[in-house]
Amino acid sequence: MMDEFSKTVGDYGMQSISTRPHRGIGINESGNFLNLSNGKASAGYVVEVFGNDFACDLRVASKYLRCPIDFKAVAGHELIHASHIYHFGYSAITTYLKNYTEYWAYRYTINVYLNAGRSNSAWHYSVSSLMFW
Repeated sequence: MMDEFSKTVGDYGMQSISTRPHRGIGINESGNFLNLSNGKASAGYVVEVFGNDFACDLRVASKYLRCPIDFKAVAGHELIHASHIYHFGYSAITTYLKNYTEYWAYRYTINVYLNAGRSNSAWHYSVSSLMFW
Protein backbone atom coordinates (compact mmCIF):
# COMPACT_ATOMS: atom_id res chain seq x y z
CA MET A 1 0.00 0.00 0.00
CA MET A 2 2.81 2.38 0.79
CA ASP A 3 4.51 1.91 -2.58
CA GLU A 4 1.36 2.29 -4.69
CA PHE A 5 -0.72 4.75 -2.65
CA SER A 6 1.60 6.23 0.00
CA LYS A 7 -0.84 4.95 2.64
CA THR A 8 -0.29 2.61 5.55
CA VAL A 9 -1.81 1.54 8.87
CA GLY A 10 -3.01 4.65 10.69
CA ASP A 11 -3.94 6.55 7.52
CA TYR A 12 -7.69 6.97 7.02
CA GLY A 13 -8.21 5.29 10.37
CA MET A 14 -6.99 1.93 9.03
CA GLN A 15 -6.10 -0.31 11.95
CA SER A 16 -4.81 -3.15 9.77
CA ILE A 17 -4.14 -3.93 6.11
CA SER A 18 -3.90 -7.60 5.23
CA THR A 19 -4.75 -10.48 2.93
CA ARG A 20 -6.02 -12.55 5.85
CA PRO A 21 -9.80 -12.78 6.13
CA HIS A 22 -11.67 -11.96 9.31
CA ARG A 23 -13.80 -14.48 11.20
CA GLY A 24 -16.84 -15.36 9.09
CA ILE A 25 -14.98 -14.76 5.83
CA GLY A 26 -13.40 -17.58 3.84
CA ILE A 27 -11.62 -17.90 0.53
CA ASN A 28 -13.42 -19.49 -2.40
CA GLU A 29 -11.94 -21.74 -5.11
CA SER A 30 -11.08 -18.77 -7.34
CA GLY A 31 -9.14 -17.01 -4.58
CA ASN A 32 -11.66 -14.31 -3.67
CA PHE A 33 -12.98 -13.65 -0.21
CA LEU A 34 -16.25 -15.41 0.55
CA ASN A 35 -18.73 -14.12 3.10
CA LEU A 36 -19.74 -17.36 4.82
CA SER A 37 -23.07 -15.99 6.04
CA ASN A 38 -24.45 -14.78 2.70
CA GLY A 39 -22.28 -16.54 0.07
CA LYS A 40 -21.14 -13.29 -1.60
CA ALA A 41 -17.62 -13.19 -3.02
CA SER A 42 -15.39 -10.13 -3.22
CA ALA A 43 -11.87 -9.16 -4.20
CA GLY A 44 -11.49 -7.05 -1.08
CA TYR A 45 -13.42 -5.42 1.72
CA VAL A 46 -13.25 -3.01 4.62
CA VAL A 47 -14.82 -3.71 7.98
CA GLU A 48 -15.48 -1.45 10.95
CA VAL A 49 -13.14 -1.73 13.89
CA PHE A 50 -15.38 -2.64 16.83
CA GLY A 51 -16.27 0.39 18.87
CA ASN A 52 -14.86 2.99 16.48
CA ASP A 53 -17.21 4.24 13.76
CA PHE A 54 -14.34 6.07 11.99
CA ALA A 55 -11.79 3.23 11.83
CA CYS A 56 -11.59 0.09 9.71
CA ASP A 57 -9.55 -2.93 8.69
CA LEU A 58 -8.79 -3.25 4.96
CA ARG A 59 -8.45 -6.60 3.21
CA VAL A 60 -7.34 -7.51 -0.33
CA ALA A 61 -7.48 -11.14 -1.48
CA SER A 62 -3.94 -12.42 -1.97
CA LYS A 63 -4.55 -13.42 -5.59
CA TYR A 64 -4.60 -9.70 -6.48
CA LEU A 65 -1.04 -9.23 -5.26
CA ARG A 66 0.29 -11.09 -8.33
CA CYS A 67 -0.59 -8.41 -10.87
CA PRO A 68 0.18 -4.73 -10.19
CA ILE A 69 -2.86 -3.55 -12.17
CA ASP A 70 -5.22 -5.84 -10.24
CA PHE A 71 -3.68 -4.78 -6.95
CA LYS A 72 -4.03 -1.10 -7.85
CA ALA A 73 -7.67 -1.60 -8.89
CA VAL A 74 -8.75 -3.66 -5.85
CA ALA A 75 -6.69 -2.00 -3.14
CA GLY A 76 -7.54 1.47 -4.44
CA HIS A 77 -11.24 0.56 -4.49
CA GLU A 78 -11.07 -0.47 -0.83
CA LEU A 79 -8.93 2.53 0.06
CA ILE A 80 -11.71 4.80 -1.24
CA HIS A 81 -14.12 3.04 1.12
CA ALA A 82 -11.62 3.46 3.99
CA SER A 83 -11.35 7.17 3.23
CA HIS A 84 -15.12 7.56 3.24
CA ILE A 85 -15.42 5.67 6.53
CA TYR A 86 -12.75 7.91 8.03
CA HIS A 87 -14.52 11.08 6.93
CA PHE A 88 -18.19 10.10 7.35
CA GLY A 89 -18.26 7.14 9.73
CA TYR A 90 -18.96 3.47 9.08
CA SER A 91 -22.62 3.69 10.06
CA ALA A 92 -23.23 6.53 7.57
CA ILE A 93 -21.41 4.66 4.78
CA THR A 94 -23.39 1.46 5.30
CA THR A 95 -26.74 3.25 5.37
CA TYR A 96 -27.43 6.39 3.39
CA LEU A 97 -23.98 6.85 1.74
CA LYS A 98 -23.58 3.29 0.40
CA ASN A 99 -24.31 4.28 -3.20
CA TYR A 100 -22.00 7.29 -2.88
CA THR A 101 -18.98 5.28 -1.79
CA GLU A 102 -19.65 2.45 -4.25
CA TYR A 103 -20.03 4.90 -7.13
CA TRP A 104 -16.61 6.46 -6.53
CA ALA A 105 -14.90 3.15 -5.78
CA TYR A 106 -16.25 1.44 -8.91
CA ARG A 107 -15.50 4.50 -11.03
CA TYR A 108 -11.89 4.34 -9.83
CA THR A 109 -11.61 0.58 -10.47
CA ILE A 110 -13.06 0.84 -13.97
CA ASN A 111 -10.70 3.69 -14.84
CA VAL A 112 -7.66 1.74 -13.63
CA TYR A 113 -8.53 -1.12 -15.95
CA LEU A 114 -9.40 1.14 -18.89
CA ASN A 115 -6.14 3.06 -18.52
CA ALA A 116 -4.27 -0.25 -18.50
CA GLY A 117 -6.00 -1.36 -21.71
CA ARG A 118 -7.98 -4.06 -19.92
CA SER A 119 -11.44 -3.29 -21.24
CA ASN A 120 -12.78 -6.76 -20.35
CA SER A 121 -11.89 -6.22 -16.69
CA ALA A 122 -13.43 -2.74 -16.81
CA TRP A 123 -16.58 -4.20 -18.33
CA HIS A 124 -16.77 -6.84 -15.58
CA TYR A 125 -16.63 -4.17 -12.87
CA SER A 126 -19.06 -1.88 -14.67
CA VAL A 127 -21.62 -4.70 -14.76
CA SER A 128 -20.91 -5.52 -11.10
CA SER A 129 -21.48 -1.90 -10.12
CA LEU A 130 -25.04 -2.00 -11.46
CA MET A 131 -26.22 -3.95 -8.42
CA PHE A 132 -25.78 -0.83 -6.29
CA TRP A 133 -28.16 1.42 -8.24
